[in-house]
Amino acid sequence: MKTKLARVISIIGHPLLTISVLVIFLTHQLLSSRQANWISGIIIFGVTIPITLYNLVKMRRGKFANFDVSNQQERKGFYPFAIGLMLALTFYFYFTQGQTPLVLSCLCFLLMLLFFGLLNLRIKASLHAGINFYIAFILLHYAKAWGIPMLLFAFLILISRKMLQRHSWLELICGAILGSITGLVNGHFL
Repeated sequence: MKTKLARVISIIGHPLLTISVLVIFLTHQLLSSRQANWISGIIIFGVTIPITLYNLVKMRRGKFANFDVSNQQERKGFYPFAIGLMLALTFYFYFTQGQTPLVLSCLCFLLMLLFFGLLNLRIKASLHAGINFYIAFILLHYAKAWGIPMLLFAFLILISRKMLQRHSWLELICGAILGSITGLVNGHFL
């Protein structure tokens, strides 16, 4: 029963899902509906869906053991793809939006991915923990009523990843710290 609950929490807290929800939520809070839909669409169709398809194809071809890319060696192929997409997205928004909070947020997320990629040379820091703590700290800065529950959920994700034996405590704590710091910095740009 505990393992099933841990799997459900891990699926609901998957970084591709939670970051997409954050993008949709914040863009609709801060921008007109038209702008929010456009920006959310670009991010989801330009980053989230390509990463989803990339992971699925790699998994089906046997290059990734699972969709989460839980193997440290397999992540060496994941990070360049994800970083490349975020780099392209950041440049796109820079050239179409100028120096806006959106561009700075993309840059923060890009830098966080770069640090995760570099950290992966030593340990497999948890992206589940990192991205969900990142989201929690952005929301804490924006609206505590949303940030506090998200922070609690981020801790549940941390525990679920340990229960599923996807990460060591060191990997989870490193991911949570990196995500928290990046979220704190990014929160100031909103």
